[in-house]
Amino acid sequence: MKKNLLKLLILIFIYLIFNNYSLVLNTTILGVNLWLNKVFPYLFIMIFLNDALINLGFSNNFSNPIHYIFIMSLLSGSPTSAYIINSLYKDNIINIKEANTSLMFTYFGNPLFLLSIFNLIFHNQKIIIKLMFIHYISNIIIYLFVKKRLNKHSLNYKRGCREIK
Repeated sequence: MKKNLLKLLILIFIYLIFNNYSLVLNTTILGVNLWLNKVFPYLFIMIFLNDALINLGFSNNFSNPIHYIFIMSLLSGSPTSAYIINSLYKDNIINIKEANTSLMFTYFGNPLFLLSIFNLIFHNQKIIIKLMFIHYISNIIIYLFVKKRLNKHSLNYKRGCREIK
């Protein structure tokens, strides 16, 4: 029964795509342009910079690598924060529990991306500032609640920079 329903839904979806071909094409082109012009530039720059900082051992300048993750995720946003967490985990700078816990409070949008998208939608600086403040303060509150759990984990892991190949 479920397979037949799924097949029916897929056929209806295909029919709707062909029936509204010009709408689907224009929306797809708009989505790709949005990704190329708004999302990709911010992601590429931030992932490149964070990878360079991790390779140079910049995270070692912090007493706790979680603080590095938190500060860089504030500045670079998501999914770059997940990339940072993954890189530090692969380098044995943080353990799996710290990585999973860090994911809870590092889901920040890229500030430049949020500013440009909110500006396209709202055209009102007061609303944009309020939305960005709410977005950032909610993750900071989660960080404050989770901070005790992170302090319980030992940080006796090998700390060092990745070898540059």
